[in-house]
Amino acid sequence: MSVILVGERESSKSVWAYPNSGGATPTWTADTGGHTNAVVTDDSGNVYVVGENSSSKNIWKYSATGSLTASYNVGAATTDLHDIKLLSDGTVVACGEPDGANYSLFTLDAALSSATQRGEATTDTTYRIAVDTSDNIYCLRISTNLRALTRKKYNSSFVEQFTGTIGVGSDLSVTALGLDCFNNGNSVLCFTYSAGVLYYVDIAGDLGGFKSSANNCHAVLIGSDDSVYLSSEGFIEKYTYSDGAFSNIWSAGDDGTFASNFAQNSNGTLYEFGYGFPE
Repeated sequence: MSVILVGERESSKSVWAYPNSGGATPTWTADTGGHTNAVVTDDSGNVYVVGENSSSKNIWKYSATGSLTASYNVGAATTDLHDIKLLSDGTVVACGEPDGANYSLFTLDAALSSATQRGEATTDTTYRIAVDTSDNIYCLRISTNLRALTRKKYNSSFVEQFTGTIGVGSDLSVTALGLDCFNNGNSVLCFTYSAGVLYYVDIAGDLGGFKSSANNCHAVLIGSDDSVYLSSEGFIEKYTYSDGAFSNIWSAGDDGTFASNFAQNSNGTLYEFGYGFPE
């Protein structure tokens, strides 16, 4: 299976597939017509991408070899989508800017033939979603004034399990925001305003221990061994969480590097995406 990258559109390309074995030459590329924000693959190797609305489309499906097999527009003709995940039955969960009815969380069938609004109406933008092995859905939303971060959890029927809001004194960075979940119903989030913050959220939605950083936080990943990987500007860090505190295992990098996102395959191999890493 290929490693799929998405990001800023360059040279009429916004999706890149690279061989798992490494190398600088993509096996295939695709162009959605705009920037792309998130990607997920299913067990058959199909690739689902969300991003900037282009030609009234904001979600695309490609085969494992890069053929466009479906596309759809969720929301208004200008709605951008920011994150995408899959449930165990193949249902697509996507989030982004509010649609015309002020919904920012959606589900679609695997063929991308229709969309259903989920959650409740809001003028906030939902930027991150995570899904655990029980198909519970975790969401992070940022308020329109950029001063409040709302965390939510829904069960697989999209019945709300908890909600909570963190208020901050300066504007949140919408590009420096991470969310992942443990399979026991707890989760971890990171966000940036004047500095980076990493929070543990328990199964009831209450905030547990936290770690503050002088640097921006860009992504968080919970590994297959329940380790917490954090990208803060300049460093990639590995933590464990126990008894209300994060313990640092190792840090790597310098002021010129950061990972904008992480992924881990079924073998436990960790992939880091960003800039400034040595070749």
